Amino acid sequence: MSKMSNDIENDMTSMDVFHGFKVIWANKLLIFIVTLIISISSVLFALSLPNYYTSSALLSQKDGGSSAEGLLSQYSGIASMAGITLPSGGGVENKTDTAIAILQSRYFLAQIAKDIENFGPIIIASKGYNEENDSIIFDSKLYDKENNLWVRNVKPPTPKEPSLLELHKVFNNEVFSFYVDQKTGFINLYVELVSPTHAKEFLKIIISNLNEISRKQALLEADQSLGFLEEEFLKTSQISLKGSISKLSELELKKKMMAQVNKDFLLKVIDPPFVPEFKSKPSRAVICILGFIFGIILSLVIIFIKELLIKSIIQIKE
Repeated sequence: MSKMSNDIENDMTSMDVFHGFKVIWANKLLIFIVTLIISISSVLFALSLPNYYTSSALLSQKDGGSSAEGLLSQYSGIASMAGITLPSGGGVENKTDTAIAILQSRYFLAQIAKDIENFGPIIIASKGYNEENDSIIFDSKLYDKENNLWVRNVKPPTPKEPSLLELHKVFNNEVFSFYVDQKTGFINLYVELVSPTHAKEFLKIIISNLNEISRKQALLEADQSLGFLEEEFLKTSQISLKGSISKLSELELKKKMMAQVNKDFLLKVIDPPFVPEFKSKPSRAVICILGFIFGIILSLVIIFIKELLIKSIIQIKE
């Protein structure tokens, strides 16, 4: 009995498969039309998308260290016995982590936005790129370039002119990205825009501002440390402690000198930003292939629903 039931089941399966092919062949024109429409739509959609170009740069953590912090720890015991509290270094500074934190901060975005003309419109309202005059084409529904005015239609409380928070979100999600090699410590920075030249300039300004902010911060900290050490030097009468403070002051002066003369203060540029020659996206071929596949699947779904409706109507009539 079991063999007979299996044979019957196999025959029914074969009949269902045969019937399925028969239905598909009978609706071949529908499959062709639906697939053609979806494929053409996907091609038009792919052609409507602007090209994006990615410029990258390779950086490494700047050599230099925390020798001053080591001496602060070395002499902290002697200083405490004399009633002097030396500032603690807080351990060895990871310059890579510091650099990434700065790059992702709202403060840093505000700084580079001042140095880049049309920063907001470029990252939010870019529509395309004019190679002839090396200019970005803006979406007139979002930004009026001639009058330097935002005209986008937004719902309150979102303002027409993008806020710093909105610019920060778009910039970090769509324009700027990074990758840190955990083995080597090298940092790869990327900027993706519709204009290859603007992508390079954006990245160049980002790196320059990153090192400049860190350099100014180091100068400020060095001046504060020197002022503190000078006050403690005048307060104490112990010769040994005066010598320790003098050594610390000498190191702070060296740090200040390095910050003043070294432009690549925080990160050293190994491979500078470049003007990309090839687009990074979109992949129009992939979009067209996916559109073709989607067209076939959609047409089969339509046929399946059509067959179910026909069977339901027949059953109702019977």
